[in-house]
Amino acid sequence: ADREARNRTKRLAYRSDLMGQMSYEQRKKQEEEYEIQREQAEGMQAEIEYQKRLNFELQQTGV
Repeated sequence: ADREARNRTKRLAYRSDLMGQMSYEQRKKQEEEYEIQREQAEGMQAEIEYQKRLNFELQQTGV
């Protein structure tokens, strides 16, 4: 009975370790996706700023 209890706790520990590994993979994936989205948003913001400056300079030169 003692060996059975030890085996059961080993199985539970292994299963929780697998779950932890999976959630770690999911968290890592979500963080990467968030990072990509943030970089895209920053790129779009920089593009908007560039367009504004370009339009302003074109208006100043009277084109």
